[in-house]
Amino acid sequence: MRVLSLKGVALLGVVAAFAIAAGIMSQGTARAEDVPTKAQISTTGAGPVIECKWELPDMDSAVPGIQYTKVTPPATHGVHDDDSAIVPDADNDSTNGTQVPCAGPPTIKPTMPGGVQHMIQVAPNFENLPEQRRIENWIAVDNPGTVSDVFWQMYEPCAPTPTDPTCDATGWKFKVQVHGVKLTALECNALLNTSATDGSMTEAAIHNGEVTQASFDDANKGMLALCQQGVKGLYHQEWLLSKDQPCGVYEVRATAVSIGGATTTLTNYIDILCTFMLKVDFGGNPPTCPGGIDFGVIVPGSTSTVGGDLLFAPPCDTAPSVKNVGNAGMGLKLSYTDLVGATFGKHIWEFDACYGRTPDITLLKCFPSIVNNAPVPPNPATQVDFGTLPQQVLCANEVGKLDPSVHPQIGLPADSYSGMATLIGYLVPGECFGNKHKPA
Repeated sequence: MRVLSLKGVALLGVVAAFAIAAGIMSQGTARAEDVPTKAQISTTGAGPVIECKWELPDMDSAVPGIQYTKVTPPATHGVHDDDSAIVPDADNDSTNGTQVPCAGPPTIKPTMPGGVQHMIQVAPNFENLPEQRRIENWIAVDNPGTVSDVFWQMYEPCAPTPTDPTCDATGWKFKVQVHGVKLTALECNALLNTSATDGSMTEAAIHNGEVTQASFDDANKGMLALCQQGVKGLYHQEWLLSKDQPCGVYEVRATAVSIGGATTTLTNYIDILCTFMLKVDFGGNPPTCPGGIDFGVIVPGSTSTVGGDLLFAPPCDTAPSVKNVGNAGMGLKLSYTDLVGATFGKHIWEFDACYGRTPDITLLKCFPSIVNNAPVPPNPATQVDFGTLPQQVLCANEVGKLDPSVHPQIGLPADSYSGMATLIGYLVPGECFGNKHKPA
């Protein structure tokens, strides 16, 4: 007991010593205080001259780096974005002829207006496999010796709402900023005479309609010749597009900064295509599992239901779930063929189903009776549409549960019955911004 008492006294002594020290410090004048700091960079001269800018997507994500072309048999010439029928348009008016953004030589140096629409069309990779889609930005700037930095800022579409301060009043949300890497004279030299070579950067930009051949190849004013001479800089950098980001028009702002701090910005727009893809986790993987919807042992006159869930576990899950692996909203349609007896050929033609992205039965969309059109076999399948209410629309990467049921009529003989259920996903525009639903 005495030892314990001595330890207690020692501990109290230490506490008292700290308390005294704290009391002394509290009477001093030293204290922490935040003070504002500021500075200003005064620009000198004009900003750099940006001649042209263009974008190119990776056309083969299975190969490392940027592949500028992809040839799909029976075609013999590659494509360079995901919708070659759409061309860049300087005034967004498709009725007045094709507008070439970067043009000029031989009479003037290459130039392009700001605000060009539809530069390229790109779709994200489903499930971001084998990787997120790569997009490469390019820009040509005069007098690179006077340029201190080149960077791009990408903005994605969004829904303005007081609860999302990152979305501005005009419907743009900042996505990412990347800084340019300048080509060396040797790299510019390697691009000479490639404007007709399928798979090259220059041919891809020309074939896309983003740059004219003369803008690259003119011996006096062309970008490649002047890049070799060091009087023009070609800069590039890439960024990643995920299927979890929204589809629609993206704004691409390119800014060049002079050594004196002056800036010049050129803006254009690219199209991120809206995609959707339906996947199911009960499709099966023979011989590992047969998959499908198994109603089990059913009784004539009684309903049998297979309950779904929100756990996506392909390919052998017995609780039906569906998933959208695209970047836009997806709705669902469903039809059943009759269940037909293997021995006697009798038909079961009435079914039902509930569907939604919540287990709350009040928010599921249910069809209590899906009857194929005729009571006499063969019965054409009746298709139902679960609709476009938010609880029935799957945004990117969302899972929905499906609860199918069968209503066997009285008087059916014992037999093994089989049929088919068909699920169809379809695009629901306006509900989703990538993996987020629009604000209510």
